Amino acid sequence: MKIRLLLSYKGTGFFGWQKQSRHRTVQGEIEKILFQLLKKKISLVGSGRTDTGVHALGQTAHFELAENDLKNINLKKALNSLLPEDISVLDCWKAPLEFHARFSAKKKSYLYFIFTGDSPPVLFRDLVWWKKEGLDLKKLQKISQLVLGAKDFKSFQSTGSEVKSSIRTIYQSRWTQVSPAFYCYQITGSGFLKQMVRNLVGTYIDLLKERKGEQKLRRILLALDRRQALSVAPGQGLYLKKVFYSQALDKACHKI
Repeated sequence: MKIRLLLSYKGTGFFGWQKQSRHRTVQGEIEKILFQLLKKKISLVGSGRTDTGVHALGQTAHFELAENDLKNINLKKALNSLLPEDISVLDCWKAPLEFHARFSAKKKSYLYFIFTGDSPPVLFRDLVWWKKEGLDLKKLQKISQLVLGAKDFKSFQSTGSEVKSSIRTIYQSRWTQVSPAFYCYQITGSGFLKQMVRNLVGTYIDLLKERKGEQKLRRILLALDRRQALSVAPGQGLYLKKVFYSQALDKACHKI
């Protein structure tokens, strides 16, 4: 059977999601605890990889096991009692065999937080991007609207990941000022290329200094060349908010 997990984690202490032999990762930590709990090697599949330092409010993953492996085990309670304090299991379901955390996903939503001010935010320095200068919210909003719709985002794809197509559809791209010092960017799309959100945010911020930022972003998009894009925003401000699946698949999953 397949088990679907909804996970949250603080990415500060991890070298990303994907398991590595020499570094601490989210996938590696969870697989280690699953082995301890179930006494067998488990292969955990995530909806996608998050980079070093990137956080998740709602990452989805799945794994397979035999029907009787969970006998007399409250999986959510057991995992949360054994996992390190920077990973939390929010929910567990028994999923249909056709469910796949990555390939069944219809869209994803990310958040990016920026804190502005003369003094660094000591208590959450590893949770936001600190920028000393304030941001022009109106200009940011205008620039970010240019990525809406189906577009080729090759200019915002970092090297190291092979994909068949760099075309993605963006459904939401919006900046809000949460407080005088806090800014939040929310983007929802059919999928994202490697470091695409961080590359977009870094470019948006650089374009604030340009008199014709919107025109420059259009040229960057049309160039289909990562060398034409600008800065990459640091990982600590990025959060995977939610992974969306079809209503039919969601209904076919039963909480355990």
